[in-house]
Amino acid sequence: MPLSTESDLARELYDAGMIAYNEIKIGTAVKSLEMALVEDPNFFMAQFWMYFMSSKNSKAIAQQVLQNPGELNRAEQEIKTAFKYLLDGQDKQVVEHLNEAISLHPKDPELYKILYIIQLHFQKDIDGAIGTLRKAIEVQPEFASAYNQLGYALMYRDDFPEAEVAFDMYIKLKPEEANPYDSKGITT
Repeated sequence: MPLSTESDLARELYDAGMIAYNEIKIGTAVKSLEMALVEDPNFFMAQFWMYFMSSKNSKAIAQQVLQNPGELNRAEQEIKTAFKYLLDGQDKQVVEHLNEAISLHPKDPELYKILYIIQLHFQKDIDGAIGTLRKAIEVQPEFASAYNQLGYALMYRDDFPEAEVAFDMYIKLKPEEANPYDSKGITT
């Protein structure tokens, strides 16, 4: 999905932050997004992800996201509308608008990531999250963090054999990182 920012540096910092987030390096991810926002204070997607990553000032960050004056592309507008509904507790509309964003860019696993994070962690819709995770993996089989989230979602559903398969794939894709082993419960 194209992102609305005119700053190449802000985009690079955002990309670095999202890589760090996928590698469960949240502190690094937050710092990268903060620097991206210094470069472009109206960078909507950087603001959006700061809400999910930062444990500080979430109410203030939410207001920044909702009041973002920048011009947004259609997918970003759908994400912004979904975010408003998320804050209002209107789960059905959240999913509808995120699915609309996905329909605009159906090959972008990052859009699926937004939906499954909200389904899994905010709405506690385990089955919905599992379905979305499977679609994300179908779109990009090398999307390692989706296997991690899928493993946890399957564990919540007490499907331990399938969770183990998901964690094994996560390990296969990221053998040099510690988190895949931690997710599976292996000490290195």
